[in-house]
Amino acid sequence: MSWRFKASKYKNAAPKVPKPDEWVRDLCIGSYQINGQVIKASASFMAFNADVAGSNLYVIPLNDTGRKPKNYPLLHAHSDLVTDLDFSPFDDGLLATGSQDSMIKLWSIPECGLSETLTTPECQLTRAHQRRIENVLFHPVADFLLSTSSGNAMTLWDIHKQQELMTLSNEEEVFQSLSWKADGSVLATTSKDKKVRVWDPRANSVTHWADSHSSNRESVTTWLGASNRILTSGFDSSRQRQVFVRDVRNFSQVEFSLVFDSSTGLLLPLFDADTQMLFLAGKGDNTIGFHEVNERDPILTEGLRHTGQQSKGACLVPKRALRVMEGEANRVLQLTANAVVPISYIVPRKSYREFHADLFPETAGSEAPIYASQWMTGTNATVEKILLDPSRWQGKNLHIIRGPLSQRKEEVKVVKTVPTPKPRKSVSDESSLTSNNIMAKPFVAPKPSPRFNTNEGNGTTENQGGGPRPVAVRRSSSLRTGPSATVEEKENNTNGNLTDMSAKKRSDSDRTVNQAKNGEEDDVFKAPTTAQRRQMFQDRINSVQETSSGTSVVDSSSSNAVAASPLPKRATRIFGRVAKFRHLHGTVMPRNTHLENFRGLDNALPTECNGFHGNPERVAVPLNGPGGRIAILELKKGGRLPDGPLAAFFNTCKVLDFSWDPFNSRRLAVACDDGRIRLWEVNGDGDGGILMESSNEPMKMLEVAQNTDRITIVVFHPLVADVIASVSADYVIRVWNIQTGAVTIQLEPHPDQVFGVSWSPCGCKTAIRQGAGPNGVKGARVTWALDGKFLLVSGFDKSSQRLLYVFRSTDLSASLNTLNLDVSPTLLIPYYDEDSATLFLTGKGDTTIHCHEVSEDPPHLFPLSHHKCTTALQGLALLPKHVCQVKDVEFARFSTLTSNSIEPLSFTVPRVKNDYFQDDLFPPTKVLWEPSMTASQWFGGANIPPKRMDLKPNDMETLSSLKAQSTTPSASTAPPIVEPIVSVTNGGGGIGGGFLSAVSARKEREKGAQLEAAISSQLEVNLTLEQDGMIGVDESEWDN
Repeated sequence: MSWRFKASKYKNAAPKVPKPDEWVRDLCIGSYQINGQVIKASASFMAFNADVAGSNLYVIPLNDTGRKPKNYPLLHAHSDLVTDLDFSPFDDGLLATGSQDSMIKLWSIPECGLSETLTTPECQLTRAHQRRIENVLFHPVADFLLSTSSGNAMTLWDIHKQQELMTLSNEEEVFQSLSWKADGSVLATTSKDKKVRVWDPRANSVTHWADSHSSNRESVTTWLGASNRILTSGFDSSRQRQVFVRDVRNFSQVEFSLVFDSSTGLLLPLFDADTQMLFLAGKGDNTIGFHEVNERDPILTEGLRHTGQQSKGACLVPKRALRVMEGEANRVLQLTANAVVPISYIVPRKSYREFHADLFPETAGSEAPIYASQWMTGTNATVEKILLDPSRWQGKNLHIIRGPLSQRKEEVKVVKTVPTPKPRKSVSDESSLTSNNIMAKPFVAPKPSPRFNTNEGNGTTENQGGGPRPVAVRRSSSLRTGPSATVEEKENNTNGNLTDMSAKKRSDSDRTVNQAKNGEEDDVFKAPTTAQRRQMFQDRINSVQETSSGTSVVDSSSSNAVAASPLPKRATRIFGRVAKFRHLHGTVMPRNTHLENFRGLDNALPTECNGFHGNPERVAVPLNGPGGRIAILELKKGGRLPDGPLAAFFNTCKVLDFSWDPFNSRRLAVACDDGRIRLWEVNGDGDGGILMESSNEPMKMLEVAQNTDRITIVVFHPLVADVIASVSADYVIRVWNIQTGAVTIQLEPHPDQVFGVSWSPCGCKTAIRQGAGPNGVKGARVTWALDGKFLLVSGFDKSSQRLLYVFRSTDLSASLNTLNLDVSPTLLIPYYDEDSATLFLTGKGDTTIHCHEVSEDPPHLFPLSHHKCTTALQGLALLPKHVCQVKDVEFARFSTLTSNSIEPLSFTVPRVKNDYFQDDLFPPTKVLWEPSMTASQWFGGANIPPKRMDLKPNDMETLSSLKAQSTTPSASTAPPIVEPIVSVTNGGGGIGGGFLSAVSARKEREKGAQLEAAISSQLEVNLTLEQDGMIGVDESEWDN
């Protein structure tokens, strides 16, 4: 039994988790009811589901790290949930996806990744009566051969010819997982009938089958490499998780089994055939187990376990992408709730200067020996193996991007022959590495730093080879090509070789010229901050645009003109979006402005009613009890409300909705369930913050003859006086002329209940969200944004998830973006500030006000700082712009309703120069508190836009005028090393030098002197010294 104690090279492999800065973070990932690993990786990319619906995919470069902006380009794959995906083993950019919409699509990912949203696939595959796609898996040996499963049918496809090769049927139940043997001869499957099968697809037969796990819940199988063993993972009848290992030579018996804890998350087996390392990652678990697979009992030997984030999915990185010079035997990509965590399993060694061949055996290469058509005719082959020693692949490419399938037609016509057994060529042979599929910019594998013999006696360094002394470069785990990469690294990535630095020594001016051509930074400078890098990158874009519009750049070392480099990506794509209102701050105003001791709030209003409305002078709040009472509370005087009953308007029937007239702060419209609209007029200003006396006689009543349908919604026109729109229970929208009391416009009835109505900013259209919009039936709201270009809709899905949809107003067929906020029974009510393009969202009973910036750039919604309230909110009322204190940089103000008080809430933006008018935050605002036209003009066809008003106070200077007054200092004598990259002012201007200009400094000194003089004038200053009053020696006595 000595084999039990034989040394294992990988038993001490330890999981190493990098710092969060090296994760892929800030991702929008939902919860999906799908089988499989959820995430897949090639040697160049990783792909996984994105958004709430899961119909889009993130496709991110494998070595990418850091936070991802909300507008990161996605792969818009399907119209429904993507259920499985897989990368081709012979093309790192070929991705296959299957979806709940019964479609299979092939995608070609560009070499540089997704720079914009990708919506067009290479091809689509489907068959008659096909159900939801459960599994998508490429063949491990034959190129262009794809296997999929849908329901109880398993199909093999030739993706190049876009045709179905054959279909295997499982008469019993739905396929749950597929796994090819490493040689591609047979296939293992699990299904809902609790059986595991081995198929020979070319013979269209089942060679082996056996009863598997006793539960029909999700199960998965995987071949243990090219061996005869199959591993399955599933559940028993008591929900205990199990792992079985079977040998096809005795398939009916379980050779080895492990029983784990009871849980709802399946254990995903991730097996590496080269190292015999098996990883078990449970969905919903925060641990990942590591086992070694042995030839004899015990088949599985446990190693070190990793504990960290909770997993939604996991996958292994192909061996061609590992950092072998750091002892990385395997790398697991763990998909969490909002990040991808790379977990490296490192085998400890004393030194990693040399390549450890015992840790990295030969692995499968990227060249397919046969094609799908050859495999179908019975041809078998093995994939040629390669070594991972970086010295064998120096300057060569291990990442293969073969391009679109349409460009590979000529390649398919060449019939490949299966290689006969013969001694394998040396990987270092140049001819064996030549391929038309090598990328233009090859991936350079890391290699050990050169060693030197140092003669300390004379202080010289000699090379052992006697040739030119090699240059030692900084070792890095990944090659950097972004703005933070050093000059030496970029030259290494571009040229693929190193030269003698002594022969390439340059002066400062030559270095500047080289940086101007390549857009590089000098390595001697300190790394800039993110804000500085953004400004540097933007200035570089501007300089490139100026160069491209002028004459071409001429290389000093050549007489040929060099074309201007293409424009780089937008700064927002690389550094993330910058919003002026990103750090908005909500503040409850002083307590003397509150109305306290409020009671009797009616919480039984229908979903269509916001439940609270206000204007700058007063608010309207519905009261519980009979009679349809609405209390009117004055805001000009805060304090405690009396303990007695509050004076109110009695509507004599149930109130369904109400709204203030935007041009008359005393007029209130109330919709009731008797089919009438009551118009009330507030008389007097009230005493102590309340209405003087109750009333049950409205000023005017609007009704349709012989119509008893209840009015559910009332909305005043935002630009026209005496015009109001209503929605009744018969799904009809009517537009009323209050002056005549008649219905002037009546729209066609809608097929379902109307949840919300919103006038467009121009006042010509109304946006209606019907009951069939969001999946839920709990209501919805709609509002216009960005001058009527977009519609924002809040609603629910079937699982009570609160969602926010973005539609283009000219195309309501599909949403541009869907934002998943949280799970709650109350509807999110949107409040939109047009000047700042800021959307505020909150619901009844919530303690958080969600804030987002609305933009024309995808994904159109960018999160801002949310506001947390100390008490639960019952309603909000957005006040007009002219009530904001622009001197305090206040851009929005609300009246908030809680269970017992009404409190004003102010939203401000922190600014350093707040003594100047922030004209970048406060554009000329629309005067929406005065009508732009009369009802007769609007009904007659007029369309007069509203006036605009400048909010700048007369005693304040604008911030833009301060920047315009900045003077340009004298030129500096220092060499402008950074000038080709950053457009700065020499002599101390630097980045953002406008605020450090001489004019600004002079004004600050003048203000300080004025303040000092004002304080000195109010103080009594005694300039006499203490020693002046002392008696000392006379001056004549000094002569003695």
